[in-house]
Amino acid sequence: MVGPKLTRELWHSEYGPIIDFPGLGWTETSAVTYRDANIDNNEFIEQYARMVDVESLDDIIELNEEYQGVPLFNTVATGSDGRVWYSDTAATPNLNDEAEAAYVASLFTNPITSIALDQGFVLLDGSNSLFQWEVVPGARDPGLVPFDAWPQVERTDYVFNANDSYWVPNA
Repeated sequence: MVGPKLTRELWHSEYGPIIDFPGLGWTETSAVTYRDANIDNNEFIEQYARMVDVESLDDIIELNEEYQGVPLFNTVATGSDGRVWYSDTAATPNLNDEAEAAYVASLFTNPITSIALDQGFVLLDGSNSLFQWEVVPGARDPGLVPFDAWPQVERTDYVFNANDSYWVPNA
């Protein structure tokens, strides 16, 4: 049995779909959109398909540099030559230092921003050009951090990550 036909109107902005964020709603003066760093990520399919052919640590590093297709993971790899590599390979919006500082400051002054973070969301003010994702050469898609700016380290002893910040990959 086929149910009744359902029609919905979907709204979209330059940042992504407009959503009705619980507690905020959508008014004539404000709206919440969802911008996804992986919305145009078709590179991950080829990158993951080619991983079966990796034979060295250099191969895995080059594969990440070429495709930059890992959607949301850290990568820890080791080579038979004793070298190890860690990188935060997740697709990440490229904000400048001023924007990052303003966001951190807003966590202490804007309860909505703080509540969003508690729920796992980064809430940026789309009406403020300060928070535009910076477009730089070498990034997989416009507005993302390129491979050469990813947090990464190569060593000969060990690297570590437990899905926490990239700032401590080795003691």
